Amino acid sequence: MPILDIYNLRARLLPAVIGIAPAIAFAAISISWSEVSLPQVIATAAVAVLFVAASDIARRMGKRFERNMLASTGGRPIMTLLRHADPVLETRTKERYRPTFPK
Repeated sequence: MPILDIYNLRARLLPAVIGIAPAIAFAAISISWSEVSLPQVIATAAVAVLFVAASDIARRMGKRFERNMLASTGGRPIMTLLRHADPVLETRTKERYRPTFPK
């Protein structure tokens, strides 16, 4: 699996960028842009590395939350709603939705 495919960009990197955007805006305002030097290039590369690291951390935290959520709810919410014993939806409604999901 490539590191920067479309899924990684949209589902992992974009939320990390949104989360770290205020810090980047502050850094962009406080940097002198009259001349670009080596430290500014290094800082830009470091920010790119921080984006990838933040997206990985966000993914790991999301996976941990998902495991905890699935353990506390007894499975994925849509599947628990479609079980025969679940009283939330009528039986007729459950039978209508079941064929749309893959087995």
